[in-house]
Amino acid sequence: MTRALTTHTRKPRKRRSIILIGLEGKNQTEKNYFRNYKSTNYTISFPTDEYTDPVGIINKLNNYAKQKEIDINEDNNKIYCIFDTDTDKIKNKQIKEAMKIAKKNGIEIILSNPCFEDWFLCHFKYSTRELNNKEIIKELNKFIKPILNTEYEKNLDIYNILKDKTDIAINNAKKQCKHQNNLKKDLYSVEANPSTMVYNIVEDLINRDKEK
Repeated sequence: MTRALTTHTRKPRKRRSIILIGLEGKNQTEKNYFRNYKSTNYTISFPTDEYTDPVGIINKLNNYAKQKEIDINEDNNKIYCIFDTDTDKIKNKQIKEAMKIAKKNGIEIILSNPCFEDWFLCHFKYSTRELNNKEIIKELNKFIKPILNTEYEKNLDIYNILKDKTDIAINNAKKQCKHQNNLKKDLYSVEANPSTMVYNIVEDLINRDKEK
């Protein structure tokens, strides 16, 4: 008796999502942090390094996406733009201009107020005390220095001492943003100090890793 041949249809292999993250200038702090997120579900690229103003970063991201034909409506692709508010109120105008362009092109702006290190600090404590960049780093060093036996500096990759506290950081960052909202502060402004939206990206990456 001849055995019937069976054919198996293979499911098409799912393409990795492309995540673009725009950063300010040649600062490696954010890049060093997000380079630690690696997955078979997505790839992360950092196409900006020559711009320090929000509008310049947004325009670079938009042009890069078009050049590489990256469609945010396909494959769960995503474009983020991260920058600091610092403490200069002139940044408010730059943020608003960048937001208009970002909204038109499906780019999500992620602010840290006053700087990205507030996200790092959220791994260790919840605080609503207004701080400038130097004060944030000074506060962060109360936790980092005893662990590393050296002071934290910009561009230092400290992901390994943060990763186990990611859930704490997400919770604290959300509480900070809620606190600023309760004070009627615009999160997309210099006035909402301290606050950080970095948890939005981190939660996105965590959820992508859960996908089969």
